Amino acid sequence: MAALPFNYHADAFVSYLISEAASGDLDGASCFLGSAARILKTHPDVISADTQTKLMSTAKYISDHQIFYGADVSIYGSFEDHVDEIQKLSEHR
Repeated sequence: MAALPFNYHADAFVSYLISEAASGDLDGASCFLGSAARILKTHPDVISADTQTKLMSTAKYISDHQIFYGADVSIYGSFEDHVDEIQKLSEHR
C-alpha cells in the first residue's frame, strides 16, 4: 500500500465521519474502526504521524458517539473495545 494515497483518503474519511453528514452511518463508523486496526496490523509504515494522530482521535470520537452512528452494541459490539485494540496496535508500531 502506498503512503500518499492512504494518508490522503484517511484524512477525507476522518473529515466525513466527524461531520453531521455521518449521522446514522453505522457501516462507515464500523468500517473505519476495522480499517484502522487492519492497517496498523499490516502496513503501519504507511501511516504518517499526522494521520496517526487523526486515526486515534477519530477512533475515540466514534467510540464516544456510537449512538450518533446508530450502531447497536448488540450487533456491532462496543466501539470502545475496538478503540482499545487500535490503541494497543498503535503503541506497538
